[in-house]
Amino acid sequence: MRTASGLYLRRCTSRLYRLLQDALGIEGAAQGSGAVVQGEGEDPHAAYAEGLRMAREQRSFSRNRKLVRDAKQHYGFTCQVCNFNFQEAYGELGEGYIECHHLNPLAEREGSQETTLEEVAVVCANCHRMLHRRRPALTLEQLRESLR
Repeated sequence: MRTASGLYLRRCTSRLYRLLQDALGIEGAAQGSGAVVQGEGEDPHAAYAEGLRMAREQRSFSRNRKLVRDAKQHYGFTCQVCNFNFQEAYGELGEGYIECHHLNPLAEREGSQETTLEEVAVVCANCHRMLHRRRPALTLEQLRESLR
């Protein structure tokens, strides 16, 4: 659970969690939020509650849309890690789609900084997620090496 000041409570008993939910007017999200692993004897047709609207405080980094547009124009629309091209795979639906990745991720920087085209790459959604799976983020070369 995250506090208004951005800090996280590391240990929170279920009783304390319920008290905080009541105090903040948040409906019981704990029932549908945990991952369930199906084990032996569990009903594969069981229904799980989802879709409860919840309020969340979130911090994000401002991104420069012009940098993204210029990166796509400069590098094209083929992933620089795995060579996947959305238009080749999806036709018209995938035309012009690719994600822009900061080689020095914003979350790992101190403060606001300028970014050049040489400091970004274009990657497919899967490679983008894999690059950020570790902290510090993997390099393009490290991810290329891990492809099988």
